Amino acid sequence: MENVSSLGKVDEQMDLPPGFRFHPTDEELITQYLSKKVVDSCFNARAIGEVDLNKCEPWELPWRAKMGEKEWYFFCVRDRKYPTGLRTNRATEAGYWKATGKDKEIYRAKTLVGMKKTLVFYKGRAPKGEKTNWVMHEYRLEGKHSLYNLPKTAKNEWVLCRIFQKSSGGKKIHVPDGSSGGRCDDGGGGGYWFYKDGGGGGSGGDDILNKDSGSDGSGSGGGSGMVGF
Repeated sequence: MENVSSLGKVDEQMDLPPGFRFHPTDEELITQYLSKKVVDSCFNARAIGEVDLNKCEPWELPWRAKMGEKEWYFFCVRDRKYPTGLRTNRATEAGYWKATGKDKEIYRAKTLVGMKKTLVFYKGRAPKGEKTNWVMHEYRLEGKHSLYNLPKTAKNEWVLCRIFQKSSGGKKIHVPDGSSGGRCDDGGGGGYWFYKDGGGGGSGGDDILNKDSGSDGSGSGGGSGMVGF
């Protein structure tokens, strides 16, 4: 875990102003990040990693992320359950992601550009899985940015996922130690953890690159102030 003493070094390497937060809206995630990834699979965002969600348990993801303390962003390629079908395989070794509620439409200037699906992780196997507090927001292109309006070389299997833990009663969220032997094998570095002055690992320390909305992390809030980061 990064501590306060290493904060300046990480901040300098990434050319970030003190106290900056990666705080993209739903629309920005679609138009400034996901659409570029779909058009060019080599597109790289410093705030968003890449991972195979079928090979990682949710509690391993913080250590696969490029940055973040309370929520983590990833580009993922959807794994079709059947080669010719539309259903997505959402199972891991320890459990599965289950969709909940209705998909939310995402607009830019009254034009539909994408959809947001909310999923909750269950341990075990359906239909008797045990619900956890791990939540995923899965973003996909739709409407103006759908495959029909993109170059033929575009790969519309990419989605962008926001992962977080939904806390209850303002309790501290616990993330398992990255040294506990997780089996996620996507490569890349471990997660960065940042705190404000005086944070140093306490539950009150807010991370530098993280949305400062409610505890469930679901609000889209204001702009990121850093389009294309």
